[in-house]
Amino acid sequence: MGSYVMPGITVLFFALILGGIGYVLFGSRHQGAWDDEAKVSAKMKQRGWKVKPKIDEVTSYLLGSDTSGEMWPVPAGETGVQGVGKDSWRAVTVQRASGDVLIVSIALAQRSDGSIAHVPEALVQHQDENFDVRTVIGTTPQYFTPEVRATITSWSELEFLYFYGEHLTAGVSTEHGRSDIIEYLEQTLERLRSVGRVLPSQLWS
Repeated sequence: MGSYVMPGITVLFFALILGGIGYVLFGSRHQGAWDDEAKVSAKMKQRGWKVKPKIDEVTSYLLGSDTSGEMWPVPAGETGVQGVGKDSWRAVTVQRASGDVLIVSIALAQRSDGSIAHVPEALVQHQDENFDVRTVIGTTPQYFTPEVRATITSWSELEFLYFYGEHLTAGVSTEHGRSDIIEYLEQTLERLRSVGRVLPSQLWS
């Protein structure tokens, strides 16, 4: 009887060893990544931000609806991860084979008299070392003042900047899981707000 028990114990012993090795090599790695993301999410929530691990439809999440202009740079049905938002802004990371992009959208603040921004549609895209400005009407909008241009051209991480109605939306290069995502997001928000601050007052009515 003992001769039949020993092989079973031997198999169990090796299974435990292999299982332990597998956990060290694979399980602990994923657990560590999950723990890091959980810690980042917890820090975001401490700031009063609302966090969603997955976003099923990026456009409606960022703009509050699925309505966008003709030149909106996000493909229909695009999904994202780590959606974050508070008050007048929202952000989401889109994962791509060519490199992840953090997309941040802000609603321009109303003026003290209750006027709302109505910014004509324009898409600024980073190409090589220059920025290409595209509009539906084919001419550069009058609100592209020297101050607006200077704010955009000094933004090295910028992939695109979209103007439309009361929203400004920026796409900046990123990598999902980066440890400094909170600081990077806050920096991107401040950059967007700085563009909004130098827009001509005539856009509010």
